[in-house]
Amino acid sequence: KHPQIFIDNNKDPEKSEVHFFDLKWKKGIEWYKKQLKFEKNKNKIIGEKTPDLMYLEYTHPYMHFVNPFLKIILILRNPVERAYSHWKLNKKNNNEKLSFSKAISFELKNLKNQNKTFFTSGYHYINRGFYYQQIKNLLKWFPMDNMLVLISEDVKNNMNKSYNKLYNFLHIDELDNVNYELEHISKNKSKINPLLYNKLINIFKKDILSLEKLLNIKTNWI
Repeated sequence: KHPQIFIDNNKDPEKSEVHFFDLKWKKGIEWYKKQLKFEKNKNKIIGEKTPDLMYLEYTHPYMHFVNPFLKIILILRNPVERAYSHWKLNKKNNNEKLSFSKAISFELKNLKNQNKTFFTSGYHYINRGFYYQQIKNLLKWFPMDNMLVLISEDVKNNMNKSYNKLYNFLHIDELDNVNYELEHISKNKSKINPLLYNKLINIFKKDILSLEKLLNIKTNWI
């Protein structure tokens, strides 16, 4: 939407997510620059989106090596809702046979200490919701001044305000009266069982409180 920014806006994540740092590092930086159309857009701020990077700690030194001054934008969703959305996507793509409650039970019992890779993280419904620790891992490589953390529910409720905050973070012009749309809205309108929701939010409670203290915000997730 912003004329001073280039980012691949293809609505198919398989085409617009580069996955250089987590999957294609061996292709080299020149390959990466081609994916970002670097020469064509070198007068703009160039960005990309790969949601796994926050979770996959092994990518952080690679990111730092390519650009130690990287600006990182994190949009965090209620971790229980994130987990359920993640499961629904796996169901839609025929990558999950278990019900949500059984998938969660399996993860908590068998996958808690599994190595975090691009391939294993696809079933880390709960583990990927511990945002505080993931941000602490990023802070080993990047200063907090280089990170903007937005809360998904706030962005959804006030898109103009949220995106102008983002543009200020990137030191570019604010935009007025832009028609921002919601993308990737699931056709599966089912809701989490309230008892299971309460059980899961309690699992995340300590991490959420630590996150709120670190960022000096209220998420309203608890």
